[in-house]
Amino acid sequence: MPIKQRDYDIIIWGATGFTGQLAVDKLYKRISSTNKLSIKWAIAGRNQTKLQNIKDQITSSTNTSPSDDVYPHIIIADISNYPTIESMCRSTHVLLSLAGPFIKLGEPIVRACVDHGTHYGDITGETVWVHRMIEKYSDRAQQTGSRLIPMSGFDSIPSDIGCLYACTELKKQLKGRSDVEVVEDHAYVSGTNKVKKLAVPMSIGTLSSMISLMDEGLGTVKQSSDPYLLTDDLPLVKAELQKRGASHDADQMLPKYSGDIHRYTAPFFMAIVNTRVVRRSYALYKQYSSNKGSSASPYGSSFSYNESIAAPHFIVAWIISIFSLIGAAFLLLSPVRRLLERILQWTGFQGPSAEFRANQVMTLTHVARASDGSKLHASFSVVDGGYGNTGTMLIETGILLLEDAQRRNHSNSNGTTSNDEPIGFPELSGFLTPASAFGYRLINRLKQCDGFTFQVKKFVPAK
Repeated sequence: MPIKQRDYDIIIWGATGFTGQLAVDKLYKRISSTNKLSIKWAIAGRNQTKLQNIKDQITSSTNTSPSDDVYPHIIIADISNYPTIESMCRSTHVLLSLAGPFIKLGEPIVRACVDHGTHYGDITGETVWVHRMIEKYSDRAQQTGSRLIPMSGFDSIPSDIGCLYACTELKKQLKGRSDVEVVEDHAYVSGTNKVKKLAVPMSIGTLSSMISLMDEGLGTVKQSSDPYLLTDDLPLVKAELQKRGASHDADQMLPKYSGDIHRYTAPFFMAIVNTRVVRRSYALYKQYSSNKGSSASPYGSSFSYNESIAAPHFIVAWIISIFSLIGAAFLLLSPVRRLLERILQWTGFQGPSAEFRANQVMTLTHVARASDGSKLHASFSVVDGGYGNTGTMLIETGILLLEDAQRRNHSNSNGTTSNDEPIGFPELSGFLTPASAFGYRLINRLKQCDGFTFQVKKFVPAK
């Protein structure tokens, strides 16, 4: 369906969930702000009453006329009734999904978006499911022109875009020297919270996704441990990655000392997700730049990436490592998973309070290293990254997808701007990553949003 004939610009699917409601609020504020966006949008789900309550909360909070386009329409669709899903997806330019677990509920949405050339973004952190969707729908998406950007929330924009930022800023410092490549980036994760009371920093949706992955069995868990899982559809690049051996990009399992930050580090439980996304970005830039005869890639030819937690002490690093291993082992036990589900259902817990979220700050300190030994430290900090600003990241992804769809000619894009800042490849269809789809355009959008900070901390030249 041509762009001007669609009923909606953006539909938010899964609007009644904890993070879904936060995303609805973010898009409404974006549309109704001083620099008003002209976007026709809708919220979608299977429960009319819940959707109407969300809309009523928006309309009651302002003095704007309810007929104004700043308010969402309501669409009723059910994942068990595919015609309703198909009708919803073909009515919009962009579909943003927050309804997980995606491994159970996500495929009908992807299928319908691909079949009808609808652009798609979500907040999944389920790499095995994304791998399945790439295998099944990548060729078809390139035929229909659908662009799909999974993992466009807390998983894994801070890692993916933060790495792109660090590598690009290092290349700027190298002043275009063609003999020097960015060969490595390591992200050190740290978090702070000023609230002096206990709160559980995880929504029921996040835990449900983890449980659903474990329910798939040991084979699926083992598959998720492949460091190059998300590059199977890019065989030439994957072959190069595998030649150097998985140990080159293996996930950290035990404490290590980092000379970069002069602290001990421990395994980061989301590294098994984030690193796969960054490596897909590297592979997409490498393959596409090679196809174009362009040197647009911000990553060197033998680039590697990994993540860990910056621990305050050696003992803390060991405690985190041990509890990570024990926690993973317990989640493999079905009775433990069923018990967790019952506890959450009994307590009615949905997610952390607004007070807790407002004081939760996550920082990724990216240390990018070049082949001549020079290094650059850059940080990406986000307030309430796991919930409220997950909504922000997804909404900005959706708006960029819409803007790219409205443009007519991207055929001459080589992935860079005049400032040597990658802008992604807006002409590419299929399954992309935030970094490969948008590059610095997404960085610049997030810089304008509350709660996001990008900063070059220091540059260490080669000795």
